[in-house]
Parts: sequence; C-alpha cells; structure tokens
Amino acid sequence: MKNNLVFTGLTETEGENTEEVIRKFIQQFLHITHRIEFGNVHRFGYGAKPGRRGRPRPIVARFLYYKDLARSLSNTYRLKGKPFGVNQQFPEIIEQARKSLYPVMKQKRIEGHTVKLVRDILYVDGEMYNDQISDIEPTDSLASQMHTPDQFQNRKRRRRISSTLNPDS
Repeated sequence: MKNNLVFTGLTETEGENTEEVIRKFIQQFLHITHRIEFGNVHRFGYGAKPGRRGRPRPIVARFLYYKDLARSLSNTYRLKGKPFGVNQQFPEIIEQARKSLYPVMKQKRIEGHTVKLVRDILYVDGEMYNDQISDIEPTDSLASQMHTPDQFQNRKRRRRISSTLNPDS
C-alpha cells in the first residue's frame, strides 16, 4: 500500500481503461509530462454500473517508482478548488484513526493553527496533538490486528520435518 495513491472525483464510463484515465489526469491537472510506470490501476469495488451510486468510484494506482508517487503528491496543490482528490492509501486501522482526527484538524485550521496529518498522527503548530488517541477505543477486531514486537518474539518456531530425509530408514 505504500506505493498506492487513491484518485477521487474522476468520471466513470463503462469499459474505460483506468490506467489511461489516470495518465490523462496526471498530465492535464498535475502537469507532469514524463511517462509514469504503474503496476496496477483499477477502480474500487466491482460490478457497479457507472453513476449508480451517484458518484464515481475511486481509482487506486500502484506506482512502480516512489519518486513518481512523490512528484504526483507534491503537485496536488494544483487541484485546490477542483472536484478531484489524491490521497495515499493506508491500512484500515490507520484510516479509522485518521477519520476521527479530521474534525479536530478542521477545527484547528479554523482557529488559525498550522495543521499537518502524517499517517495517523496530528501535528498542530509543529507539536504532536496529545488528545488524539484517548478518545478512540479500539474494538476487538482492531486490537487483534495490532501486534507488538513482544508478541512476535514469544512465538515458538515450528521445526520443519522433511518426509524425504528420514533418519530411521
């Protein structure tokens, strides 16, 4: 997921070539003219007809080179005031933490603070925002996904036994 970007707001047509749609978008709106190599480009979900949901499905694009991804992200300032969005793709647990921080981030910006959201950490005026995790209670499913280094060290390693090398034969 670290080399993925999610593009939102791009119109959806039946039978489209999503890689070509992304290439045109990057060239037209982000003003990047060199050819970017993608690993995989597709819309989220499946089987939905264009326009059935009322808005187009997002497109996820896997960049082969991080340098291309960084250049694309650095040019997203050109999208201000346009109906498009470009974001990094994060695991579900981080997305949930970010979702809870969006209202705080918006309020701090209204108050005139400089705000930056890095993965699931909110920085206000260069300082880490402290009250972010205290309001979030992880559910059982979230807690089961989180691992500490101790959990990995305490696992017993299973010894692999080969059936072809039997010392008793």
